[in-house]
Amino acid sequence: SGGVLGNVIVNTTAAATVVISDAAGTIATLKASIAEGSYAFNVAYSGFLKVATTSTNDVTVTHSSTVPTYATS
Repeated sequence: SGGVLGNVIVNTTAAATVVISDAAGTIATLKASIAEGSYAFNVAYSGFLKVATTSTNDVTVTHSSTVPTYATS
């Protein structure tokens, strides 16, 4: 499956980074201790969408509905 990563809305990123990735690798890394804000991506992702952090960050990630991917031969 896949979809489109929309916006990342940040309230707090505390003392750790936030890494957003999919099956192909890292899409974005948000720095630690950044101010509030919204970051627009509009990037296609495939396989899965993972948001990883090691702290008590407060972020919201928006994305499209899941879209199936089809193999072609």
